[in-house]
Amino acid sequence: MKRVEGKFVYEETQQKTVPVDYPKNVGIVGDYNEYYDEQQCAIFLMTDMSNIIDLRITLHNDNCAVCDVDYEGDFVCDEVKVIDGWFVNGKTIPQLLEDVEPKTTRCGQTMRFQSTSNVAMIQFSLNYKVKFTLDWVSKPSPVPICNVVNTNNTGTVSITHDSDYNTDCSLTVLDPVSLQFENVHTSTVTSDEIIVDVTVFEGSLNNNSELGPTGYYECTETSTGAYCTEHDQLNSKPLGNDRVSRKKNLSIGADYSVISIKSRGNLKSTTLDMSFSPN
Repeated sequence: MKRVEGKFVYEETQQKTVPVDYPKNVGIVGDYNEYYDEQQCAIFLMTDMSNIIDLRITLHNDNCAVCDVDYEGDFVCDEVKVIDGWFVNGKTIPQLLEDVEPKTTRCGQTMRFQSTSNVAMIQFSLNYKVKFTLDWVSKPSPVPICNVVNTNNTGTVSITHDSDYNTDCSLTVLDPVSLQFENVHTSTVTSDEIIVDVTVFEGSLNNNSELGPTGYYECTETSTGAYCTEHDQLNSKPLGNDRVSRKKNLSIGADYSVISIKSRGNLKSTTLDMSFSPN
């Protein structure tokens, strides 16, 4: 389910009629591929691409089943997980740093959480009549955007790669789009050439197939904006050329794609401005 920002209370209304045999390694820290999806409910939160999600969640004590780490019984332990991003069909969206771990709220606990991108996910499987309160708001990101998910198939976004804090940054696109590279710039005063490397991966969220690279590009800043070229030796999908703006664009036909961005050279941070429209 999806929720608009604000406060609401969720209460489990279904009675579990048979024990659920949950493996002890549900939600292994640091390994998103070990999330246990069966009989799990989820709330998907999304806000504008320039914002993050600030939430507070309380799992109430009433009817709540508390389990310690060594519990091996046959009933479900009540807890609510907050994931920094979305986890769909074995894929974590957007591409996040490996040390970002899911946060867990247990009976009687209240947790405050801020996302690092514009999406977050609440995952839970609760016993009958157990409830939690979720209160969330959207707020401007305190740092330049590094990882973001597009909210629709039309818009603009600026991705900033900072070599001190990030590996690759990324834009995750959930629709077929025409992607146009607008500008490359840096906040650093420099006489060096400003360059970013862009790698495009395409796949599908509807199955367990892996994302595959479809293009490798180099974008530099010119007096008229970004100028991008393909690495032909890597069999990249050809870029198009907008007849009006004369800027390079890329047609992406997949329902799930990731545009990975990384600065080149000694610049501390580099920003790539992009726009996208329906393909």
